Amino acid sequence: MTAWALHLLDWLSIHPNYAGVAVFIVAMGEALFIIGLVFPSTAVLLGAGTLVGLGKLPFWPVFLLTVLGATAGDAISYWFGHVYKYHVKAMWPFSRYPDAIAKGEAYMQRHGGKSVFIGRFVPGVKAVIPGIAGMTGMDPWRFTVINIVSAFAWAAVHLFPAIFAGAVLTLIGTISSRLMIAAALLLLSFVVSIWGAYWLIRSAAPALATLRIKIIKRANRDQGLVWRWIASTFDPDHPRATAMLVAIGIMTFAIPLFMLLWSEISPGEQLVQADAAIANFIASLRTTAFDRIMVAVTMLGDRYVTAPVMFGALIWLAWRRYWVELIALA
Repeated sequence: MTAWALHLLDWLSIHPNYAGVAVFIVAMGEALFIIGLVFPSTAVLLGAGTLVGLGKLPFWPVFLLTVLGATAGDAISYWFGHVYKYHVKAMWPFSRYPDAIAKGEAYMQRHGGKSVFIGRFVPGVKAVIPGIAGMTGMDPWRFTVINIVSAFAWAAVHLFPAIFAGAVLTLIGTISSRLMIAAALLLLSFVVSIWGAYWLIRSAAPALATLRIKIIKRANRDQGLVWRWIASTFDPDHPRATAMLVAIGIMTFAIPLFMLLWSEISPGEQLVQADAAIANFIASLRTTAFDRIMVAVTMLGDRYVTAPVMFGALIWLAWRRYWVELIALA
């Protein structure tokens, strides 16, 4: 069966016009009552997804026909069980799989209607549950809704990882070795930064606790309005006391650093020259694929994206009555 699936994938790569028909038949075959237990759909769908990621097959026809095939297969199985009821157990070739039917019945009794959704992803019962649902008299409208929703989820689980893998393979084929090295260094710096921040937070936690105690003691010695506010704000029982201390610490270092950087950006300074050198290096690594990715990332900052997000956040804060946060965001 696996060899047959590989031959089918080779054929699809040569004849992409028939890909939709192939994935429809394969997705439907896996969902047919009992027959789906031995139908090799996974290898074909993963391979088709990879071909989509490689740009050899179109996405929407493959995805939608996979969903339709899975929906049709479950619907046929449900209809078969609904019409023949428990006579199915005595019919050939289904009479040769009493254990599978019994397993499906037990699964249906344990999980009820949601087993139609869950069972599609469970080996050993995925091709039995729809027929059992028909045999037990599950409402057809309820079954249809669950069938369609689960078909979309099932198709996504099978196709999306393979599509991503194919896209990665395409991307790797278009990038240079220097870009790979730059990406590896970027990933390494990210990991080191995360580790350094974690270490800094753990190291600074005792110092923050000591500093908070000193601030509260100093504030309690003075009964002025400002000191009373400081005492209440940095009290250990205050839910934001630690966050306030962290923010003050960040600002203490950030403001002088910002002023230092500001003084270093005049024309001819070394920082400006380094910036130009880095920009030139990044420009030398450009590829068509990465240009598209970075343009998409850049457009996330466009007003057509940020404005709806901002207004949505303001509406949500108003609905939850977070007035202070709403005013700060506005």
